[in-house]
Amino acid sequence: MTWCFTSQAVEEQSTESEAKRPSDPYEQFLAAQKKRSLDWKTDREAKRAKAQSVVPTVKQPEASSTDRDHRQEDLVTPLRQQLANKTEECRELRNRLESIEAVNTRILKNQMEMQENLLMVMFL
Repeated sequence: MTWCFTSQAVEEQSTESEAKRPSDPYEQFLAAQKKRSLDWKTDREAKRAKAQSVVPTVKQPEASSTDRDHRQEDLVTPLRQQLANKTEECRELRNRLESIEAVNTRILKNQMEMQENLLMVMFL
């Protein structure tokens, strides 16, 4: 058995393999890009179809304005209490600061008097 290939048969075979697998890297990239694009398109269409097929959920009735006001008041009341506590704490701290400043002023006044008395004793 002898193998005999004609040039035409070889050309057809090489043309078919080139058509199946591009030899140029850019052509390979384009083919892969086209495949990815088609995959993405089918994925998007599937997601879109799935989203449209989802049964819409039943909306809960809106709360009346009195309910909303009551909920807001429930949120505001603790905040007002915290504000009142912090205001009281600030007032107490201010009073402590004023008393410390008054003590410091008396200490400085006493130190100055002691220095004056010491100088008087030393030079008399």
